[in-house]
Amino acid sequence: MVEVKVGKVSPFADTLIRGALYFDGLEFNEFSDSFVVKGDIGEVFRAVADLVKQRKEEKFNILTRNDKSSNTWKSVTGCLGLSTEVTPEKLFSTAGNSPEVITKCGRVEASLSVLKAEFYEYAREPLLKGSKYSNEADVLSVLLVLAGYYGWKLGRTKVSEDFVDVLLMPLVSVSEGKGAAEAFRKIVIKLEKLPKNLGHPLTFSLWLALNVPLDSSVQVFLISTGNRVSVKGNFTVDLVRLRKGIEELFSSTSPLEKLIGIATSDNVSADTDNFVRLVYNAINKTVSSEELMVRGLKYASSKPDKEEFNIFKEVAKAVKL
Repeated sequence: MVEVKVGKVSPFADTLIRGALYFDGLEFNEFSDSFVVKGDIGEVFRAVADLVKQRKEEKFNILTRNDKSSNTWKSVTGCLGLSTEVTPEKLFSTAGNSPEVITKCGRVEASLSVLKAEFYEYAREPLLKGSKYSNEADVLSVLLVLAGYYGWKLGRTKVSEDFVDVLLMPLVSVSEGKGAAEAFRKIVIKLEKLPKNLGHPLTFSLWLALNVPLDSSVQVFLISTGNRVSVKGNFTVDLVRLRKGIEELFSSTSPLEKLIGIATSDNVSADTDNFVRLVYNAINKTVSSEELMVRGLKYASSKPDKEEFNIFKEVAKAVKL
């Protein structure tokens, strides 16, 4: 079996590389400075090419204007005989059909923003203290970073007023990676759109539990793109535990779906945000079901003319006692 060495770049970039390798269930060993992959690495690129084709991803929005004109991008695309204006589908399909070429492309300056996205947010402060960042990267590493990004991209939406890409990385073993990737592909192809606004992480966690039927915990990354790529936020969601808690707490999920619908719209009220947190705590059994029901009915009676408070009432009445 063919073995290929893939150099590490930075913590976030390495997470994407790992995700790309999971995407087709390739066996690999991880070391301090590299991954050693066993099998046909071209399979990863072919699988991601098929996904971006179905999702109609026509541009590399993860690349900034400076990235696209950089020597790094010219070297990466040039190694495959492609233009710097290449589409994701074309890049990944070409890489999938030329894995032996990629391994001979050598190293380039690690200047692309996505390769160092976790180091800066808007305040230009390091997000991960003690993180190491390599000044150079293998062309293969760069391509796998991009494959991991587009392979596990759930969609694009807003957090407050800022647009972000949402990545979902299942926290599973290597042997479970391919199964998770196949399930994820089916989900994102059928998923019409993300909510208008993600709201608080607890709110979006409940939305994921209701809409993304993966049987694992997931790491959520919110990625800001544009003039610079940065990790705007990341958090972990145990989808299995949340779904179980929802099933145990409610006789019907319809009222909860309505609540999350208004909680992920623009201009969410503080009352709705606070009630969602109460629901989340009840699902996780840090608040009793009785307290949720009583407080929901109390909210509703205080402002019966407000639609959102009537939804609080529906949620309260759906609580199992």
